[in-house]
This record gives sequence, structure tokens and C-alpha cells, in this order.
Amino acid sequence: MIQKPTKYIVTAIPPHNDKLDDPVTVGETLYTLMKPDYGGSSHDTDLLGTECISVTRKSNGDYPYITMPLNCMEKQV
Repeated sequence: MIQKPTKYIVTAIPPHNDKLDDPVTVGETLYTLMKPDYGGSSHDTDLLGTECISVTRKSNGDYPYITMPLNCMEKQV
């Protein structure tokens, strides 16, 4: 069975949004990254002090990606 990316909706602007090349907006749809992030989410979890995951704007879970705090998104079912 092929695993599909989890869909999230941005509910709050992350603290590092101004440092992103393409900042996120509230209500935007993001998907879990289905490829390696090479420690990006772990690094940002340590830096921000809240659990982060790597997400992408691509519904297939492909690169490019950004890291987002889980408390700034709502999982969609």
C-alpha cells in the first residue's frame, strides 16, 4: 500500500515565518514531506523549543520543504 502525505492547514504564523523564502499564510494547505529532511525538523525543534515537522506545498510530499511547528497547524482527515 502506498503511503500518502498527511494534509495540514496552517492555523497560526510560525515564529520563523519572516525568514522563509516563501512565507506561509493562515489557511494554507501543507503536506508532510515524504523524503528525507536531513535533520531540518529536528534542528528546528531544538531551536524553537516546540515539535516541528517537515512539510511541503506539494500534495505528493516532494521537495522543496519547510519546517513548521505542529502547534501552528491542524491535521486534516
